[in-house]
Amino acid sequence: MGTLAGSGVCASTNGMGTDAAFNSPQSVAVDVRGSVYVTESGSGNIRVIIAGVVSTLQLSVSLTAAYGLALDSSSNLYVTDSTANTISVFVPQGKLSSQQQQSFPISPFLTH
Repeated sequence: MGTLAGSGVCASTNGMGTDAAFNSPQSVAVDVRGSVYVTESGSGNIRVIIAGVVSTLQLSVSLTAAYGLALDSSSNLYVTDSTANTISVFVPQGKLSSQQQQSFPISPFLTH
């Protein structure tokens, strides 16, 4: 057993493995490619770990307190926001649909 990522410091810092930091991580989900997604309730960020590197997903909508998340077989990412009381789905093609069936453009998933 070991640490996949995170330094133990409360922050939202991208980086390799334990050089990265998380701000109140809440939920974890893994997609079919082995990418690990993490919600941060402290920052509202969604983080992804690919090949040991932690990055922040760049979205055109703000999540106040990203809490729970799940992935379906098409790699759609479902996220609950416990402060806004919403459930959003982020689809790999670059659109966001909320539970109200609205659609919004988002930036690509990863920050480069």
